[in-house]
Amino acid sequence: LRGAAAGSRRVIPLSPMDLRIASVIVAHFLAPSVSASGEQPFAYHARIDIIGESVADAAEGAHLLGWRGSRVQMAAALLVLVDEESRFDERVHAGSRHPVWTADDGRSTCLMQVQRSRYVQGWEHLAGIDSTSTFHCLSAGARLFSAQYHSCSQWPVSQDSMALAFTAYGVGHCGPPSQLGKDRAAKWARILRRLEQAGKTPS
Repeated sequence: LRGAAAGSRRVIPLSPMDLRIASVIVAHFLAPSVSASGEQPFAYHARIDIIGESVADAAEGAHLLGWRGSRVQMAAALLVLVDEESRFDERVHAGSRHPVWTADDGRSTCLMQVQRSRYVQGWEHLAGIDSTSTFHCLSAGARLFSAQYHSCSQWPVSQDSMALAFTAYGVGHCGPPSQLGKDRAAKWARILRRLEQAGKTPS
């Protein structure tokens, strides 16, 4: 790190409802225009709505999981991880077999590709396209990401500190920021701005 606050900036706060709306908007922006699994368009868009709402709801409770950054910062991180880990794919979301991706030979599950650990409860029930399973998946990811940030990075939240946390999420342990971690942190910064733009700025 180039100092604890390297790359940090003021984050625009959003109300819980505005964050929910913004998360849905950004989820639709990130998701492929057509479902790779052949879902009907209505079902696909409804599922992306559920993902966006679950992102906001999981971010809303992230402070209970050890997260000391803002709700918007966590929502941006979850959107990055859903996009990078599963590309919003219905088969990964549902926990069914994907023709190419192996889910780490069955060790990972749901949109966040969560593996069993002491931070994860009810691992067997995280996969599923319903709102409850999706929320539990995103909450498990938020808990895991918060723990890895706490262990491997430092506050306040910045693009540089997030690169360390994204690296740890990808490899499962602390270490120097990888190129993948840096790329995900750069995407996080862009998504953070999109969330702020999609929500209402404070008066």
